[in-house]
Order: sequence, then C-alpha cells, then structure tokens
Amino acid sequence: MKKLSEFKDEQALDVLAEILESAISLISDNEFKLAILGDKENNLPPNKMKAINVCLRHHKAEIINIMAVLNETPVEEFHFNALTLPRMVLFMFNDRELIDFFKYQSQTDSETSSGSVTESTEGIEKE
Repeated sequence: MKKLSEFKDEQALDVLAEILESAISLISDNEFKLAILGDKENNLPPNKMKAINVCLRHHKAEIINIMAVLNETPVEEFHFNALTLPRMVLFMFNDRELIDFFKYQSQTDSETSSGSVTESTEGIEKE
C-alpha cells in the first residue's frame, strides 16, 4: 500500500479522482469529522481510533475503495482478512497527507456552504 504522496504526475490525478467521492462521503459524516479534526468547541483533540471506528461501522465501501486505490488494486479484486485489515487501516490513517486531504476537504465543504438560505440565494435573479 502506498502513501498518498507516493503517487506522482498523472497517477496522482487518477488517485485523487478515485478517492474524492469517498473522502466527501466520510467528511460529510459529522461523527467522522469531529473524530478526525477534533472538536474545538469542547476542547477535544483529534481521535484517530474513533475515526477508524466510525469508518468501519458506517463507511465500509468508502474505506475499501480508498484502501484499494492506495494498494493500486481494482476494488473488485481487493481482498483483506481480519489480520491484514487493522494494519492497512492504521497505515492509511497514519498517512499525514491523506489526513490533510480529509482536513482540506472539510474546510472546502464548510466554506462552500454558508448554511444561510439568504446567502445561498442572494445571487439568484428573479424571473
């Protein structure tokens, strides 16, 4: 399994394109977001094991997709067992660049959605 930073040039573009949908799904889960980023309001630091737990319980397809892509294996050919899964998941969550990718996606998600109906519709012209 490769770290995100080990993919170069066109392969890097392909990898990001393949994991983007899974990353969006993960970071859209508030429980995962709080675990991976921490909760500043309640002064809680990031909790990698909690993030892994949320993924394994609620985001199996996303985790399998990301692990397969990082393993350079088509999803339908990607296999693991009870002994290899923990190693692969920990490897993935210890990849600083991948975690930063989740954090960046979270910032992009919150910046593009103001949560205000007025702000979100200000630019729409009335017909």
